[in-house]
Amino acid sequence: MNWSPASDTGEGVDAARIAALIHLLGDDDDAVADTIADHLRTIGAPALPALRNVAEGVGSPLRERAGVLVRELLEETLIDDFRAYGQEGCPNLEEGLYLLSRLHTPDLDLGPSTRRLTRMTEDLMVRLDPGDGADVLLSGFGRYLYGEMGYHGNAADYYNPENSYLHTLLISRAGIPISLCTLYLILARRLGLPMTGVGMPGHFLLKYDDGRERRVIDPFHRGRIIDEEGCGQLLRGLGLTFEERYLDAVDNRYILERSLKNLISIYSDRRQQRELALHQRAFEALSGRAPAARDDTPT
Repeated sequence: MNWSPASDTGEGVDAARIAALIHLLGDDDDAVADTIADHLRTIGAPALPALRNVAEGVGSPLRERAGVLVRELLEETLIDDFRAYGQEGCPNLEEGLYLLSRLHTPDLDLGPSTRRLTRMTEDLMVRLDPGDGADVLLSGFGRYLYGEMGYHGNAADYYNPENSYLHTLLISRAGIPISLCTLYLILARRLGLPMTGVGMPGHFLLKYDDGRERRVIDPFHRGRIIDEEGCGQLLRGLGLTFEERYLDAVDNRYILERSLKNLISIYSDRRQQRELALHQRAFEALSGRAPAARDDTPT
């Protein structure tokens, strides 16, 4: 085996060298295979196409080892993407939610999700008229999502992690407060509607404010409009009393961090250590800090 470890930097590594390394990845000697895997990790993304081809082939130890490396390399790329997204100021919520979805499925094809969102946006464009006022507009929004499309709060399986990812929410149509709120927000922003997230403790909400009318919306409960007393009822179960600041708008970074904290809590409870570690790394890459003490209830 004649290769120069120092040369395997991911830059200028030709296809023949990558192919030779992948061939050696199938060596019967586990120590040799582990050494080769380390070199392929160092090469990184340029090795992904060839590794994918092997991972999708017939069953063999080589196929299994290639599959493990594909996932590892995709996850490393994803962590880099979270870091870049955070450093850019989390400019686009939809982009951030797709990053979150890739934690669940690193090689996710975004096409089906983007097409569903586009169809939903087009449906709402022909159903809603912003000139009708807040109540009529929000009633139509909810009627479409819950009545026509069947979205709902997943009270029956609240702690299922798939409630929290955009791509799985679009398939199952079942979510928790924050994931249903993010669906509202994506569609509202595509339509140019003045809607923001509200990071109330224990139960994420939305706020519609066009400068004339303000409404607080609870997408987990079929898009109902709630007042301060309704917010207080949600808070009393947590031993809190309502404060006006709880209705302050929050930014994209806050929404992504809170979503990640929810998933970290869920995977910790399930003792799914690989998923837990990946989501913790994503949080640190996004925010530049380790996640704080866990919250027990996804919100």
